[in-house]
Amino acid sequence: MLAFKQASYPVFFLTDCGITRMADARCNSVQAAIRFANFAGLSGIVTNCEPIIEAPGLVKVIKNAGLLLFTYGALNNIVANAQLQKRAGVDAVIVDSVLRVYKGLQQSDNEDQINNMVN
Repeated sequence: MLAFKQASYPVFFLTDCGITRMADARCNSVQAAIRFANFAGLSGIVTNCEPIIEAPGLVKVIKNAGLLLFTYGALNNIVANAQLQKRAGVDAVIVDSVLRVYKGLQQSDNEDQINNMVN
């Protein structure tokens, strides 16, 4: 069924990555989420942002597995956390404070461009 839907719509595995212990073992770690998403032929995973903020190197592991990565969580509303994830390669951050985070990311992009011109 998932493979059938995948042809028309990207399907992601939603996981808490162990922030809250779940009965479904696939939801208790990034590694388990990666294994399942690859096994099921999914486009990627959507995870709580906390593990990614704490260990941005996880993004590379997820990307090397051929998966897209979206994150969610209250910490995504902090512009610095969204910036960190963007630099790490997260494909999308799900936020409540859309305009504030968007403006913060735009400002960060502008500052990066200026720094690149100066250096």
